[in-house]
Amino acid sequence: MEGQTITRPRELNFDYDALREDACRDALEYAVTILSEFDDSQRSRWIERIIDSISKLTLSSPLLSLETFQSAVAICANKKGKSESLFNVFDIFSAPRFDYDDTLNKLVLISGETSAIGKCEDAVNLLRDRLKFVTQRVLRSTAFERYHLSTVETLLGSANKTDNVIVLGMLTQSSADSFQLEDLTGSMPVDLRNATFHSGLFTDGCIMLLEGSYNAGLLTVSGVGLAPIETADATRSFFGNENWFGGDSTVAYRTIPRLRSANAKNTDARIVFLSDVFLDDPTVG
Repeated sequence: MEGQTITRPRELNFDYDALREDACRDALEYAVTILSEFDDSQRSRWIERIIDSISKLTLSSPLLSLETFQSAVAICANKKGKSESLFNVFDIFSAPRFDYDDTLNKLVLISGETSAIGKCEDAVNLLRDRLKFVTQRVLRSTAFERYHLSTVETLLGSANKTDNVIVLGMLTQSSADSFQLEDLTGSMPVDLRNATFHSGLFTDGCIMLLEGSYNAGLLTVSGVGLAPIETADATRSFFGNENWFGGDSTVAYRTIPRLRSANAKNTDARIVFLSDVFLDDPTVG
């Protein structure tokens, strides 16, 4: 294009060795085509947005494919092709499964088929994964910018009495009068006799925040509370608009303008979920 500067591939941090692959070459050509439509100032902003979107996607390969780049552009543009279905129904075994990677600080797709019959370690992994999800949310909360979370391992390794301790973990009970707090680093006994319970429902197996003092292997609890909640918008601002629930779209359906428009135009529309309804029984209905 005359009088227009085309962005060079290195502005997107492409690996030239990786560009030997056909998929990466297609992604490069698509990138140049898209970015050549903008002037210099707009192009710089779009490059930053696309790179940020790619960093929040779940990638199956270190090579940047055309599909991945198109998904990142779609997230930035907040639109997808009109051929996609806005309403999808699929069974639980078809839904994608994710695990939180605390090294990458992102959700990583779990490969492999699901089964109705779990393995022995599945119950343990379920509890560990749930604690990981809650922990990353707590650490991201603005309510804890002025506080420090301790781990069970750190406290058990301390020889001195420590006051104003805050620990996040799962409450367990080994006997009628004995409670323990477990996190991903270990387990220790806790004394709840003089604890003040804040608003919430607290049960055995509940993930909670305990505040108190630690001494000689025992955490004497003064306050008990639940982890702070987080809005969907706050979660999406951290993880991006990746689709976690399945369907044709690679981005969350809530971000698709066509679906948002359909919801706005059909304010009286409702979806009702029923269970234990036997339609072959004449008395039903």
